[in-house]
Amino acid sequence: MTTATRKARRSRFARLCPIALLATIVLPVTACYGPSPRPWPVRVPGPGPATSGGATQGQDNPDALSARQRRLLQVFGTILLNPSNDIDTETRRRAAEELIAMGLPEATARLDRALRSGEINVLLPVISAIEAEPKPVKSLLEPTIAALRTAPPPAVEPLSRLLVTYGDDALRRVAKLALDVEAPAPERLGPIHALGSFRRRAAAVQLMAMLDERRAEPKEITRAAAAALTRLTGLPYGANASAWTQWWREAKDQPHAQWLI
Repeated sequence: MTTATRKARRSRFARLCPIALLATIVLPVTACYGPSPRPWPVRVPGPGPATSGGATQGQDNPDALSARQRRLLQVFGTILLNPSNDIDTETRRRAAEELIAMGLPEATARLDRALRSGEINVLLPVISAIEAEPKPVKSLLEPTIAALRTAPPPAVEPLSRLLVTYGDDALRRVAKLALDVEAPAPERLGPIHALGSFRRRAAAVQLMAMLDERRAEPKEITRAAAAALTRLTGLPYGANASAWTQWWREAKDQPHAQWLI
């Protein structure tokens, strides 16, 4: 066997090892996925009917996870959080959907880690899974907001769109991050961008505050605030803080429907 052949085999072995390891975890639940392009529902059973003594039938501790719950948490958590590019977006999204459906603190913790990971191939599937829910997942609001501070640029707009569905509570908390002068400027850019997605007067108020020259904000922040205002209003003032200030003097007392797009 030539040296080149041995090197090629070693390289192939190194690439396949992580995939093989993941397969040993995932294969036990492949029965959950039929030939359908969507997974069969895999729902972790909730507590069973209570007995007269107050304990759950068949369980000494109703809060303890069953072996099946632990196994599914391990499987779906591994699929979601493994940063390998060998796991496709759709598979991760399905794993995130199953973790959301579990409604368990342990499942929420894995989703929380995914949102704070800063990994684009992990973040986007989780965002998609949360957006698909009929109602905002309240337990994931905090990590979704926190993700704005470290998210890679391609994830900022999807995160912003998701946060809008949480309403005024999210707006207030995002604004607090955006206005935090103690935070490094790069960590404020995501929250500032997100403010431009909220169709609220309050969003414009917070963005205009950052253009107030008395705050002496760095150029990086004022440019981001102006860009967010452009997205919010559609007005062509660019990074011209004076033009935005003049506009706001006239617009702040007008019905916001007149200047929001």
